[in-house]
Amino acid sequence: MSQLAKVKPGDPLRIPAATFNAFVDAAEDLRRRQHDQFTSMQPVGSQTVIVPIKNNSGGDLGRFAVLGIDSPVFTPADNEDGFKNRIALVGVTPVAPTHLGRFAILLEPVANGRIGQAAVAGVCVAKVEVQAEDDGFADISDGSTASLASGPSGAATILWKETGTGEKWAVVRFGGGGGAGLLWGKAIDDWSSGNTVSMHPCDADGGNEDAETTITGYLISPTGGAPAAANVSAGDVLAYLPFGDGEGVILNADLGGLPPGTTANQLLRWDAGDEQWKLLDPPDAAYKVLQRAYDGTLAWDYPKYT
Repeated sequence: MSQLAKVKPGDPLRIPAATFNAFVDAAEDLRRRQHDQFTSMQPVGSQTVIVPIKNNSGGDLGRFAVLGIDSPVFTPADNEDGFKNRIALVGVTPVAPTHLGRFAILLEPVANGRIGQAAVAGVCVAKVEVQAEDDGFADISDGSTASLASGPSGAATILWKETGTGEKWAVVRFGGGGGAGLLWGKAIDDWSSGNTVSMHPCDADGGNEDAETTITGYLISPTGGAPAAANVSAGDVLAYLPFGDGEGVILNADLGGLPPGTTANQLLRWDAGDEQWKLLDPPDAAYKVLQRAYDGTLAWDYPKYT
């Protein structure tokens, strides 16, 4: 008699071990087939990091949508065992600068409030809003889940993309630190002291200035001292390498030259306190001459006759 014989209503239900095991085998086979089908749909490689993510964007999202990583589903304070035993994230609509470099690409449609699979690092297919054809990087598009946005720097390196601009298919690598290309900023004011210059982002030729955004450019380094002098005037276009949010190291400033405003026949003095050259003020009275004081500084004073 077959171990899988059907029963009629009212018959006593006795499930032999062989029948129960057949049910388990069938369930496992179905699960394996579903997993294989799901895996074959995913545009990922063996090095791609995939984690569950909860869609808290406020709307249903399709494959390749981009979510900003907000927090773990389980925090140590809420459920320490859950936090330690399984990584699951909460995703929201990405916002700059909060989610720059902190995003996930969905690998399946996910309804709002539900959990699905997403890539958080590695190589995968993505939709990218290409701003310029020579852009080599991408990051979140502020306020949009539709795609990444290309640029001269970003957390994702574009390995390949369709030609042209606009929304394009691309293969990206992200999660390994990304990259930073050369950016440009227009100095807001003349440099007077210190090791920073405030700039507005712009193109290499000074066009498309973004007056609503301010970048802090470091003339030497974020931890270095101030230069003796920097020939930076308002409106100068400066090249910088970005780091962090709204900061960068300026590469093309003329350091160590004369202070701004220096003209011919003017004298300079070294200010030991500020560690920089400064213009020497003209004498405040006739007949005064430049003399060296006992402390070694230069000052205008009346001649001393012996």
